Parts: sequence; C-alpha cells; structure tokens
Amino acid sequence: LRFQDLASTLQNGGEAWVNAGNAWFQAGEIGRAIVAYRSAQMQRPFDPQLAQSLAAARASALNDVPDTRTYLQKIPLSWLKLSTLLLNLLFWGSLLITIRYRNRSTLLASTVIAICLLSSISYLALRSKQSKPTGSIVVDSVYAKKGPGYAYANAFNESLYDGLECSLLEARGEWRHIQLNDKRSCWVPHSSVQFIE
Repeated sequence: LRFQDLASTLQNGGEAWVNAGNAWFQAGEIGRAIVAYRSAQMQRPFDPQLAQSLAAARASALNDVPDTRTYLQKIPLSWLKLSTLLLNLLFWGSLLITIRYRNRSTLLASTVIAICLLSSISYLALRSKQSKPTGSIVVDSVYAKKGPGYAYANAFNESLYDGLECSLLEARGEWRHIQLNDKRSCWVPHSSVQFIE
C-alpha cells in the first residue's frame, strides 16, 4: 500500500508500481499484482523484466477465460499515440525532402507515409472512443451477477477468481458492470475489483 501511495504521488512512479506489484505478488494477491504491473507498464512499456513479472502473475491466476481480442486490440493506447506522433514527424520530414528534391521516389515515400499516418490517426481515434478503464478481480473468488444486486441470478455457473482481467462498462452504486476478455459481461461488487489508475 505504501508503494502504491508513493507511485500515485510521483510524476514517474514506474519503479514504485513495480515494487507494489512485487509486494502484492509475494503476498499472494494476484489481482492487485496484475493491476500494479500494468500501471507500471504504462510508464515503462519496453521493460522486459516487467513483462516477465506480469506474465508470471497472469500465469498464477486460476481463471480459464480466453482472450478473444485481436493483436491490434491488445496494443496499449500509449504505444498507438507514440507511433502516430513518430509517423507525423516522419511525414513532415519526408514532405520537406519531397519539396526540396522533387523526384518520383520521394513523392511515393511521402504518399505511403501519409497513408500510414491517416490509418494510424483513424485507428487511434476509434480506439480512444472505445477505450474503457481496465482492471482485475482482487478477491479470492466472487460470483458474478446478471444485475447490480445480490438478488439477481448468477451470471455464470463458476465464480470469478483473483487475477481475472476485465474492463469497466458501467458503475452503479456499489456495483460495477464489467466485460471479460471473451466479451461476456456481468456485475460484481465494487470491493471485488480494482481498476488501473
């Protein structure tokens, strides 16, 4: 908890999030470890040791929910923003070279880069519009409900276990409407799930 508080107050709290993830993992709190590692990954996306820690935490989860997202849907939004920025700089550089040398190959290169940039901007806009807060189940097990209350029937025959990753669809009182990676949705109590800050 101290590492998490420290990570929230620091401008670059990647190391504190990693330490929080390690502490949660050693304490057997798989869901909280996954949330901490994924929070760290937003600030340190290319850290191979962090990727291994996250993979180990995910492997420790007891859930059997297949991830039906495509490869493009799994790419973090921050990476898409960075690639769009780099394509933008590359486009303006190639445009200046095309204006300076005015030959067919530079014009073709500028056109290809412009098409890639427009595709990247379009996909980024679509993903930004569809993006939802993501998180993880942080209790040993919880029975998901079909509605926001204990009076509703169970959504699934089996319970959801610690470490199951999900995204937030709606918040209603003390209940959260979540969507699993296989596109099924259900309601769980607010205290049973934690989302990435």
